[in-house]
Amino acid sequence: MTSLSSDLKATLLKMKSKLVVLQWVGNLALILAVFLWLQIPDSHIWQFALSIISGLLIVLAALWLYAITVRELRGSTTPMLLRMLLLLLFAGLWLIMLYPIIWGRGKEMLLAGLWNSKLPPHLRNFFTYDRLLAWQEHFYDLAQWTLAGLLLPIALEISAFGVRLANLKRASRVWLRWFYWLCVVIAGFVATSLTRALAAWTPGKGVAEETISVLARMGVSYTSDILLWCFALALAAVYTEASEV
Repeated sequence: MTSLSSDLKATLLKMKSKLVVLQWVGNLALILAVFLWLQIPDSHIWQFALSIISGLLIVLAALWLYAITVRELRGSTTPMLLRMLLLLLFAGLWLIMLYPIIWGRGKEMLLAGLWNSKLPPHLRNFFTYDRLLAWQEHFYDLAQWTLAGLLLPIALEISAFGVRLANLKRASRVWLRWFYWLCVVIAGFVATSLTRALAAWTPGKGVAEETISVLARMGVSYTSDILLWCFALALAAVYTEASEV
């Protein structure tokens, strides 16, 4: 219990206001930039070129943001450009790892209907279509957060200190921490559930009330997601540092 309380304290101390503000402002700026980027038409060559250039700038901005984040959490001996390149490689790996989950999510409704139709009548009341759909959603959420938990300490350590076997071993020791996995899974499910609940909740009627409601719900959801994300980052950094001893 003492060890867990000290780990939690160290994690909260590493969640400095600078880190939280950096993530809150930086990710919001990226989201707004992507939204504006999607509005660029491509009916002319100059518009297509603008779309390509601005898209590359958004990617560079995202890499810069997380290169700074890595330095805040772990320090770094790698140059900024190399750090950004390594983070780009990990981002590509993350997308590859997500592909089976994305494919599976696209089949959820089909599989739920198929499984429900194949069941005997006395089981369909329990294994309903909606329940089978929800269980699949929870399964893919769990798989997504598990993959994120596997990749996070490795990405932090390798991007901070370079591609070395010692760095990989040190980061992989984080996987042995049960409290790390508990926090990653809980943070992932809380963020997902809270975001979905706030998105589905529509209090008030009228344009003004709904506008205020949307802005408030988006603000609460976004802020809570950022805080949980910062906590997961800080916890991974704390346990990686502990592996150095």
